[in-house]
Parts: sequence; structure tokens; C-alpha cells
Amino acid sequence: MAKTLVLLPACETELQAKGARVGWAQDGLSAKGVEQAQKAGKLLTDAGFKFDALFTSVQKQAVCTAWTALMEGNEVAIPQYQSYRLNDRHWGSLQGCSEKDLEAKYSKEELGNWRVGAPPSVATSDAQHPCRDPKYRAIPASLLPGSESMATVVQRVQPLWDDAITPFLLSSKTPLVVAHEASIRALCQLLEEDTDQEALEYNILPGVPVIVELDEDLDFRKKTPLGLKAKAKAKPSARAAHDLKPGPKPKPQPKAMALGLGLAPQHFESFTDRSFWVARVIGYPPLPRAADVGLSCGEHSDYGCWTILSQDETRDALEVRFPDGSWQKVQPREDAFVINLGDMLSVWTQGRYVATRHRVRQTAGQFRTSVAFFYEPNLDAVIRPLDLGLASPQSGRSFKPAASTGPLARGLAGGPVVYGEHLYAKVSSNFNLQA
Repeated sequence: MAKTLVLLPACETELQAKGARVGWAQDGLSAKGVEQAQKAGKLLTDAGFKFDALFTSVQKQAVCTAWTALMEGNEVAIPQYQSYRLNDRHWGSLQGCSEKDLEAKYSKEELGNWRVGAPPSVATSDAQHPCRDPKYRAIPASLLPGSESMATVVQRVQPLWDDAITPFLLSSKTPLVVAHEASIRALCQLLEEDTDQEALEYNILPGVPVIVELDEDLDFRKKTPLGLKAKAKAKPSARAAHDLKPGPKPKPQPKAMALGLGLAPQHFESFTDRSFWVARVIGYPPLPRAADVGLSCGEHSDYGCWTILSQDETRDALEVRFPDGSWQKVQPREDAFVINLGDMLSVWTQGRYVATRHRVRQTAGQFRTSVAFFYEPNLDAVIRPLDLGLASPQSGRSFKPAASTGPLARGLAGGPVVYGEHLYAKVSSNFNLQA
């Protein structure tokens, strides 16, 4: 059963009306902001929404927006939960400054970098640091920022999503979340698993409700601005292939890879946000059955992070090398994919997860077809072994990860690998290319 989450971005404040960055400051709504909140409340009432709970930040801007909107539909007798985790992004020393003043003081490059990265921080002795505000005295100082990047806002918001909002949705209740542009953006980024650069493209407008549709597992389906003539952003569906834009960008779950290794969900984002991914349809004509016949595809490991492989029904073709050096057939299953681990995952895990050595010997009578998706890091990504506390790959066995290129050997020995260098070296070796 589908779930619905309603997000309402806080309306304009007095400081924002003057072109200043509010950040964590307490600022009331401007006259325009009050009108925006009233309009939002009418839109939600006319759309028939009844809310089971209200989630807001502890900032005046969000609280005033929420109750002004709810009073339009007499929806005031609902539980309210306030949390600093829904606060706006802390802009550090830029907080309270007008855009005009910032443009005069800093370069375009600096301001551009701070759209995603953290601006200069304010010290804990500064009046603008949250630890100086009595309302945050119950929160550990280590959790209170002097400045925030987009990524740290996502990290701040996630525990509230996991521990508070998610249970409401799973119990088929409809929560209203009234927060700020940055925290609304962070929530959407979590749900859509987008990069920072992709999240910058979200059109989040003050006082314009965003209706988010999730499936029964709370996976993102689509989000639609209420009251705007804008096409909903939806998760691509095979049923609506004719509606897809040319060149869709796949998102093959670097988050899952990070969580599987016990890392922060965003850990691999900077290594894969411009992933050099490849999707390939591969055909294998049948070979003679003679004992001395060659291979359809020689022994190798895949280059990058991992591979998702779909085989047709042809049996006895794909072979995988086991730790004892023997080769075993991997038979196709109609209900399953084959997952091959790649060289860079082997480097990241210091050889604990070994890149899969495999080959194809296609001697069946029919033509064999496979479809492979190769998930690679960015070409300029520098891959270094991570300290994951994993057991040694040598424990109880003699099998060692194979180093097919100089850069890969360096990585398996504990040094850095530029993925593009490894890719070029491996392709050159596999196809006998010469510079």
C-alpha cells in the first residue's frame, strides 16, 4: 500500500525579505510569508489532507508557517514534534549576511563551493554558535554545528527520519513535515538517493507543499508540488518507458555498498557521483566441443566496484575460479542475477572481498546472450584501502587477490589507485593495446 508524506517548506521571513541568509537564527514571517502560509493551508485543505502528526524544527520560521497553514483548515488538534534535526542549514560566518555583502566580500568560486561544502565556521564562543543558545542545552555540543555542508545536513536529518517519521508512515499515518529549504532538500535527497549536485536542482519554494509518494517499503515513487503546473518527478518505471527522458542516469546504490561495509551512507558518493558505468549486451556464438578448444571470454576480473549480470538460459558457459584454483560452472537462474565483485572493491577492502575471477566457455549448441551492468568509480577517483576492521583475506587459505595491472598491485599493497589509470592499464593488457 502506497504511503504519502507531505513536506511544507517554511515561508519567507523578515531577514529573507532583505536578502539575508537566516540559518539557525530565530526570525518571524514577513507579511508575504504569512500570505504564503495561508495559501499553503488552503491548498492542503482543498486537497483533502488530514494529518496525524506535525514535525517541525525548533525555529520560529517553521513553527509559524506550520500553525498558520494548519489554522486555515482547523487542523490544530494534532500531535506536534519539534526537533533541531529539521533546522535550516547553519551557514557559519555567512549567517545573517545579505547576498550583496557576500558577493562583495568573497569570490564567485568561494561562494560556489559553499553551495555544497561548509562555509567558514563560527567558534563556540561566537553568539551565533548553537551551543550559546539555551534551547539547545540538552543536546551534546558535538552535535551542534558551527557551519554545515549539504552532506552534514543530510546526516543530521536522517536519525529523525529513521526513528520518528518512518514509524508514522509504516503505520499508515500521514505526517506533515514543515521545515526549511535545506532540511526539506536533505529529506528528499535521502529518499531519492541523489548526489549533492542533483539535490541542488530540486525546485523547493517557500510555502509550496510537496507531496511525496512512497511504496509500502518507503522507497521513493514520485514527488509533486501542490498548486504548481509542474510535472511530478517520478522514479522511472518500465511501464512508462515512453515517458523517459533520453539518457537516464542510473543510481546503482553506492549507499548499499557503504552500509554493507559499515560506513556512513554517503561515504562512496564522492567516488561515484560521476560513475564511469557501462551497460553491455554480449553475444557468444557456440564453440566446438573439442577438448582443446579456446575460450569465448578469457579469465579476468571486472575493473570497478561490482557487476550485475543477467544470463539467458544457456547452461555450462560461465565459470568462476574458486580459492583452491578450480573452476566451477555458474548455472543461470530465472529468478536471480549474478553479482561479480570488482578490482576496486578488492582495494577498498584490502583484499577481504576478492574480485571475482571468471571466464566463459560457450560450447552449447545455441547462441548465448548476457546483459551486464558494470558499476565503476569516477575516472579520477583515488581509491585507497579503508580501515574496516575486516578479517584478513589470508586467514585459513592461500588464495591471494590477483593484481592484473601495476596500479592494482599498488592498491592491493596498500597504496592509492587512480581508477582511470587502472582502467587504461587493464584495457591495454586485455586487448594488447600499445601507446
